Amino acid sequence: HNAKLNVGDNQIDLTGEWNKTFNLTLNGKLSRIEQLYKPLSGQINFSLNSQGSLDIESNGFDQAGSNLTLKAEQLKYQKSAIQSNEVFSLNSFKLDATVPLHKPEWTNVNLIAKDLTQDSNTQQNKNLCSRLELNRQKIQKGLESKFKITHPEISINAQTFESSPSFKQQKIVLNRLDITQPLTGNWHLKKPSTVDWKAPYQFNAPETCLNSDQKKQAQFCFEAQNNQAKWSLQSLPFFNWIQPWLSESVNLQGSLNGEGSANWKHDLNLQQTLTLPQIDITITEQGYKIPI
Repeated sequence: HNAKLNVGDNQIDLTGEWNKTFNLTLNGKLSRIEQLYKPLSGQINFSLNSQGSLDIESNGFDQAGSNLTLKAEQLKYQKSAIQSNEVFSLNSFKLDATVPLHKPEWTNVNLIAKDLTQDSNTQQNKNLCSRLELNRQKIQKGLESKFKITHPEISINAQTFESSPSFKQQKIVLNRLDITQPLTGNWHLKKPSTVDWKAPYQFNAPETCLNSDQKKQAQFCFEAQNNQAKWSLQSLPFFNWIQPWLSESVNLQGSLNGEGSANWKHDLNLQQTLTLPQIDITITEQGYKIPI
């Protein structure tokens, strides 16, 4: 069977057959996305192939899989010149995914996005993210996930391992979590931590701490048991970490101390106390810096 859809310079093709065994291929070449959705422009190409067999008794899949490849270039998003003068641009985006339809929790993903920027009348080409990477691949007897976000002023790395991926219950090992910034130095995971999760909201985690290389007393710690969690923070440079995504006219410098807890056995109940030993705020207006 064959089906085609053409809208302006955009084309989508569907070929294949659907029965007890199936093989379907969906290809798309969207050369001018603004013809489909006016606020968005750029180019997107994708290919999706699904094949396998159906389990008639369970109304599910017996042995089946899907492979998806998606590439996008020069994407731009703007609501309208009347609603907003902000323009968000993404230079490139690539996604490769392999999905076992009979075991979707074992999905493999490789995603790379480059150069996300924001442009407006008040500021030009504010860099929101230089590069974002997500990789989830099968290794040995489980799945390893790696996440990395890079910005000229900060980078974040994380790595986890799932020995038995499941949507109902599983153990997730957090092997790595780093936050690196020239001003605040490197914050890293003190030691690997295993999170024991059970759907929908129950999970246990031993005390897990993120420590600073520059200040021995500076850390953020978290632990959870069943339906409750608690955390503490000492000299956490929260404002420095979020500074790269704030307006260029506002400069925040400072750290947080405090502790908090959460309980969600029935309704979500949060408690948090924070202290600010010092916070420096500088606002730049028409070239003048105003300290507060």
